[in-house]
Amino acid sequence: MLEVEQWNVGFNPDGLATAQEGMRAAGLLEGNEAIDWSTYINQDFLPEGIERVELP
Repeated sequence: MLEVEQWNVGFNPDGLATAQEGMRAAGLLEGNEAIDWSTYINQDFLPEGIERVELP
């Protein structure tokens, strides 16, 4: 990322939902089991002006 100077400080909730569905398809999650993304993602450290997202 340094070479292309591409930086991102946000989260894509659709991408997280897709990852969760992929885990379900791979048998890593059962039935309606869901990942509590707030356990892994702390939005408190995002800079001011960066919109917080509702995690799936």
